[in-house]
Amino acid sequence: MKNRLAQISDERTQLMTGKIAVITLILTQLGLFGVILYRIYALGQSNAQISDLRLLLFLSVLGYFALRLYFTSSFPVPSLKAALGAYLLLCLIIFIGLRIWLGPLDSTEWYNTILPVVLGPVLIIGLYSLFAFLGKKRLEKELER
Repeated sequence: MKNRLAQISDERTQLMTGKIAVITLILTQLGLFGVILYRIYALGQSNAQISDLRLLLFLSVLGYFALRLYFTSSFPVPSLKAALGAYLLLCLIIFIGLRIWLGPLDSTEWYNTILPVVLGPVLIIGLYSLFAFLGKKRLEKELER
């Protein structure tokens, strides 16, 4: 009985520790985002002056989602049809967002107007699919044991 109680306590402790870690990570990421906004809008710093913070925030968020996909396999691996539909939807959303933000399309600055619309969704959906697939394979291998 005492051994069973210790096991339940360990599982609860691990669950609570995991929740605390996730909440702390998200609060840290939100704080870093707030610092970035403060430095841009309140202090008037340029993008070059905050590029290191933006990269750190990006890698933190990307790492969190990649590890979450890989170790929990909690999200499905998209089919080719679903991935293509998500790609087209993201392209449309990014295109509309950039048009609102940057104004009319300027083909001389294609790297700021066209490239993000085409490559951004490829990276997002490609990385999501890769980590979801690897997580699914890891889980299947673990269940075979």
